[in-house]
Parts: sequence; structure tokens; C-alpha cells
Amino acid sequence: MMPRIYYLSYGSKQCSICGQQEMKGAIEGLLDFASHRCELDEERYFYLRLVLNELILNALEHGSPDWAAVTVRVENHELAIEVRDRGPGFDPAAVQPCDDVRDCGRGLFLVKNVCSRVECLPGCGCITAYLGL
Repeated sequence: MMPRIYYLSYGSKQCSICGQQEMKGAIEGLLDFASHRCELDEERYFYLRLVLNELILNALEHGSPDWAAVTVRVENHELAIEVRDRGPGFDPAAVQPCDDVRDCGRGLFLVKNVCSRVECLPGCGCITAYLGL
């Protein structure tokens, strides 16, 4: 049986697993892994893409621009999407969407609304979003 976990990390903008220079290629690898292992329908595939994009971009933009690690695993009929960076962390409950189209703030709001729960370890740059299967 194949393991039901996929891990990648970026250092200097390159994936340590697949060698992809661009984040897009590595995200596609995570999507392929999850969709084949978990037989995701179109809606779950779309939500997984959204969650991966938002959490990874937030980690690179707000946490540490040169490093992020992503783990996707299956836990109790959910996909656990964990993203770590070298930033100080934040309280996801305190993030509110902004009203101005040009500002940021909608990404985590969307993630919190498509996932069953979102957990953040206090004092470190680690967030885990749980997407029901």
C-alpha cells in the first residue's frame, strides 16, 4: 500500500523533492497526489487547489520568503494540509476579510470557509487546514 502522505519543502524557491523551480509545478504535484490517492471529486479538487495556493502564498509572503514546507496527509476522512514557514505565526481567528478589492485578507477567510477547521500553532509559522473528503 502506498503511503498516504506527501511532503515538499522550498528552499531558495526550489522544491527539495521534485526540483521544481516554480511553485506552480510543485502544487500540481500535490494536487495529483491527493486526487489520485483520495479520488477527489471536482469540488474537493477545487477546494484543495484553493487551500494549497492560499496557504503556500501566505507562508512565502508573510512568513519567510525563501522557505516553506507543505505536508498533505489523510486523517479520519479528511485531508490535513499543513504549511510551515519561518515566520512568527498568527491567530487565524483574528484575520478578517478586507472590503477593498486591492487589499489582501480574503485568502485565509476563504480557506476557513471551505475547510472543516483551521488550526495554527501559537508562536510559530505552522497552520493546518482540514478539508473533508
